[in-house]
Amino acid sequence: MAGGQSRKKTGSRTVLFTALPFLMDVVLEVFDTFLLDRLYAILLPATSPSVASTAVKDAVKDAATATFTSMREAPTSYHAASQFLQLEPSDFAYMSAWPRDNACRQTLSLYLITWYRRLQLPPGFLSGH
Repeated sequence: MAGGQSRKKTGSRTVLFTALPFLMDVVLEVFDTFLLDRLYAILLPATSPSVASTAVKDAVKDAATATFTSMREAPTSYHAASQFLQLEPSDFAYMSAWPRDNACRQTLSLYLITWYRRLQLPPGFLSGH
């Protein structure tokens, strides 16, 4: 092409990899709203008199570095993951020691969603048998 310009070919893989972060955000928002907010509020409450939950919260605080101090702050509002899908978070979204934007919570949530979905596949589906 003239002037050293080159055309970038966009295939279906490029579109898929571009859309993956958006899709993960939407999946997390749906699961958080209908299931995971309540689960995290029960398992990791924001305030609890029990010694065990205090120890868990202290471990989480110790693991965070100064760079991630904002992750430990209580959330005051949530922003929708998509302009096309906007779900209002329940009260449980504010009752967990791990807010929705906590990296540990997001990683664990995606793992649990993937694990649960894998349980629904027939035996041998991924191995080709």
